[in-house]
Amino acid sequence: MATIINSIDLASDVKDFIRFSTVKFDNIALKTKIFATDDDDFLFISKSIDSDPRIIDVKLVDDDFIKDAVLG
Repeated sequence: MATIINSIDLASDVKDFIRFSTVKFDNIALKTKIFATDDDDFLFISKSIDSDPRIIDVKLVDDDFIKDAVLG
């Protein structure tokens, strides 16, 4: 079983990571979603760590995300 890591990262850093590393995606729409964000947005990234990292989920950290995280 692969280890799942969740992190909040700057979109520009995630984009650079994808450009310069071998990264797989559970769904190609996740890659599209990442590159559609502004570089100064924050993204909540869930990835599994195997031989190559695999991004399994992406969420934009916005006001609604914060409200859901704080208020449930």
